[in-house]
Amino acid sequence: MFKSILVFYLIMFVVSFFVTELIVTGILATALVAYLLMYRIWYHARVMADTPTSTIRAASQGRAEIIGRIPQEKPLKAPLSGEPCAFWRLEVVVERKLRSNRHLPSLRAIAYSSPDFIELNDNTGSCFVAVQEAMFKIYRNVEKRQIVGRGADGLAKHFPQKLRPIINQVGVKDFVEHRIPMDADIYAIGLFESLPSNKTPFDNLQMDKQMSRVTETDDVHLQVAKETREQLKAQWRARMRQLEGVQSDDLLAGTHTVHTLRADGRPNRRFALIVSDLDQVRLAKKLMYKVVVAALTGTVLLGIGIMGWRDYLM
Repeated sequence: MFKSILVFYLIMFVVSFFVTELIVTGILATALVAYLLMYRIWYHARVMADTPTSTIRAASQGRAEIIGRIPQEKPLKAPLSGEPCAFWRLEVVVERKLRSNRHLPSLRAIAYSSPDFIELNDNTGSCFVAVQEAMFKIYRNVEKRQIVGRGADGLAKHFPQKLRPIINQVGVKDFVEHRIPMDADIYAIGLFESLPSNKTPFDNLQMDKQMSRVTETDDVHLQVAKETREQLKAQWRARMRQLEGVQSDDLLAGTHTVHTLRADGRPNRRFALIVSDLDQVRLAKKLMYKVVVAALTGTVLLGIGIMGWRDYLM
């Protein structure tokens, strides 16, 4: 009996010794992560604030902010709110659950009213913004809804065919809708490039090779990505044939110059494509608030960690 009690207290002493050390180390590591996050957000805010605002006609090749409107003759009906708009984006996160109460990996899917590019017009020209690459920072026109159980109130039809059975399964589905109203100014920040009409923005041999290896046995997200990429290429060529005024079977001649806005993937210059209803100054201010929060969090955790190590060593 005495030996058992002695062993128990010895184990507790050893565990408390290492647990205290691990807790303090974890607090310091979390402080370091907070500081790294602070730097990353600060860098994005600085790059955003330094990005020049330009008209489409005067924009130079490189990173730029374009302010324009979506030329839409007939308003679209948003799927979640039913409100009229020029463009909508619908996102769903599905938490699936089996009868045995075992959870499956969650599914995240996004649908767009225009799945390839949205056209921005600023009265000096038009620019095609890559929808699939964009981060939408829409703050004014947002709708949310949670659906529990089987089915999705008919919203699954907006997503790719392969994902609809998963969305309609039993589970918790969180839908978020972002809308761009008719005649509303849109601020887009990204890599501005001018291309001949016989070249697509998706000309990437490395990506094509990766997608060619995707089969029916691979993850459903990879299958959807492969199908989406082929659809985007076909839709872009159809746009360009309409622009050049040629038949669907004719080759594109490259007689027109098309302006595009995409994510900046150049080495050492990587930056997301941002589409927002706020200008870059207000977006940068929102990011700076996050910088302050991350800095305060890191400072508090660093102080707690230093005090913990001091007490531990004493």
